Amino acid sequence: MAGKLQQYENTPGIAAYQLMIIEDVRTSKICRNLVRQNGNGIILPVNHQFWQTYGFPPYHFNCRTSIRPIYGAMIGTPGNNVDNPSMNSFRKSKFKPQTGFGGNPLDSGNWWDLTENQRRLAKDFGIFELIKEERKMLFFSEKAKEILSKQKPVNKEVLNRIKEAFKKIGYSIEQNEEIDAYLERTGREATILSSGDIMMHSNVSAYGLFEELIHWGQIRKYGTNISRIQNCLCEIEAKEKLLKNAKAYGITEYEIEVTKESLLFYKKQLEILKGGSNV
Repeated sequence: MAGKLQQYENTPGIAAYQLMIIEDVRTSKICRNLVRQNGNGIILPVNHQFWQTYGFPPYHFNCRTSIRPIYGAMIGTPGNNVDNPSMNSFRKSKFKPQTGFGGNPLDSGNWWDLTENQRRLAKDFGIFELIKEERKMLFFSEKAKEILSKQKPVNKEVLNRIKEAFKKIGYSIEQNEEIDAYLERTGREATILSSGDIMMHSNVSAYGLFEELIHWGQIRKYGTNISRIQNCLCEIEAKEKLLKNAKAYGITEYEIEVTKESLLFYKKQLEILKGGSNV
């Protein structure tokens, strides 16, 4: 996020920021409270008190909320109406970032590093090394749109057979232009809803399709209230299954390389987590 803010600060014409909160089974209570009172996708002027009081995401550990810049010329066009809610509305929602999160990382002039409060908390809880690895993954995730642009859509016959199979067991895979726009804004190919249904991009790749199906099965097996260690184990399991069945799934060489890089990250993260007794 700090890298984005640095880029936005150097870009003229930005009049507002839109809060992009991913709403699915993994949405935290902190970010869900923000949506409950003010709705998702709220657009606030750059000088709104919200940014001074609460700052920018991440608002908690493993936060997936992000921001989108709104340029002056965009204001008033469909989907780009600026809101100006009172600060009281945010207080009513009981929105409060986790201690050490939020704020503006550019204020210190050293946005690449953790803030002093974050550094102190990370050391107190024994997760300083984990945070450093998380930062690497956050910068890696900035490549999401580039990765998506290099992926090939899955075979439509394969997708339709899977959709029919899902329908037979009482669930659905939803695809439409509105879902496409939402997923593109968040740099994702699919997301699992609390109902068990899946929102999937119309041009989902074989990688995106089968990874989401693996995670869907994991949620059915383990639920959503799992530890960080279990979450890492699930990610490792998913990546290993993708690599093992890459040919059968039709996963491209580029996607294989991305999967390998992601797998190494989660294995390193797991080592760090296991090194802390209460993480």
